[in-house]
Amino acid sequence: MKTNTTVMPSKFDGKFRCQKASERLRFGACALTLGAILAAYSAPVSAATTFTGSVGGDVTNAGNWDNGLPTGGNVGTIDKQVNWPNSSATLTDYHLDITTNGKLDRLQFMTSHTMDGGVWTVSGGAIETRSLRLENAASLTLETGTIDVADNGGDDLIVNASILTVNGGTLNVADKLAVNNAASIFEMNGGVVSAKGVGGIFGSQGTYNFNAGALAADSYSDLGSNSTTIQFGTGLGTVAFGSYSGNNTVMDWDAGSGFELTITGADASFY
Repeated sequence: MKTNTTVMPSKFDGKFRCQKASERLRFGACALTLGAILAAYSAPVSAATTFTGSVGGDVTNAGNWDNGLPTGGNVGTIDKQVNWPNSSATLTDYHLDITTNGKLDRLQFMTSHTMDGGVWTVSGGAIETRSLRLENAASLTLETGTIDVADNGGDDLIVNASILTVNGGTLNVADKLAVNNAASIFEMNGGVVSAKGVGGIFGSQGTYNFNAGALAADSYSDLGSNSTTIQFGTGLGTVAFGSYSGNNTVMDWDAGSGFELTITGADASFY
């Protein structure tokens, strides 16, 4: 006589077995799937590492982190001043949370910096650099604190196939804040943004989403860009440009939007 069986995991030792359950069981062997068993015995694991500065200020030196470099999803907390490693540094797949008292700072006279992929959040801290490029699906979010791309002269903050989100805090750009292709997004949900210029760069396209907050720039220009979109959401906020040259820009307001657009150098025909 056959005895029906089912999986009854008790003390798990890494192996899967069929055990006798009851003569009354109606259904056949090993009813639970491997996925169900793994779900029962697994729990999410969240790795984390904190910058200690044990061997200096270089953010790329593993000896300065208490649990390895903040890459591959290993989120690194910065709560003190750290430095880019050199004058033209690229940080690839870094995952950073820059908290209160934390600052990712330039090292001497820095020329350019690149965030190549990864996820960064500024939550009370600061980033200071002369120029910054976001590449390869990088995600940079300013919650509170400051991002200052204005140190030692004017240079750009360029979003290339990436997303820059401002939920609060202050973003200062000495030269141009630019989106660079169709997959590039600048989104403002709060905070204060200032720049010398805003727009696309030659041959580019991208999207500016304004949902809340305030942005002021000396000019807007999409000269040479393929197509740039400016979308005003339903929230309250202001955007002010000193001048506007947007022949390749599509501008639209969501129904019920409370956003105000001011262009100081525009005549009545623009409105």
